[in-house]
Amino acid sequence: MLVRMILIPKDQKKFNQPQSIKTVFLIGTGIISGIFTALSGLGGGFAIIPLLNGLFNIKIRKVLSISLGVIMVVASSLTIYNLLFTRLSHTPDYTIGTVNFSFTLPVLAGVFISSNLGVITSQKLSPAQLRYGVIIFCVVIIGKTIWDII
Repeated sequence: MLVRMILIPKDQKKFNQPQSIKTVFLIGTGIISGIFTALSGLGGGFAIIPLLNGLFNIKIRKVLSISLGVIMVVASSLTIYNLLFTRLSHTPDYTIGTVNFSFTLPVLAGVFISSNLGVITSQKLSPAQLRYGVIIFCVVIIGKTIWDII
């Protein structure tokens, strides 16, 4: 999928809207990315972005927003689950369920501060630059994963 994202020129692509794709294919994409995520430990967007852009020809900006929406829903539901329904045998300070707020709050602050910068930057980049950024990120993650295995 990453190779398809690079090799097929933008002018040869006929872009689709997500609502024009059959629901069964989108569910299949979710299942494939979920399995890939569970087996590899990589994020779900790592599989969803190339699939939706490379296979279904959805514009990269739309794909990134879909991926971020999925991340928000999954992360929110997992956070609620870990707050309310899981317990540690020894609960460290500042912990509810399995969520340790001494780690969570600084990360959350960093996300809130930097997300505006990310939005501003992505609006200034062309779709090709965004696509290449995703490709470079995926290649770096694949390389790091292989390096950690070796």
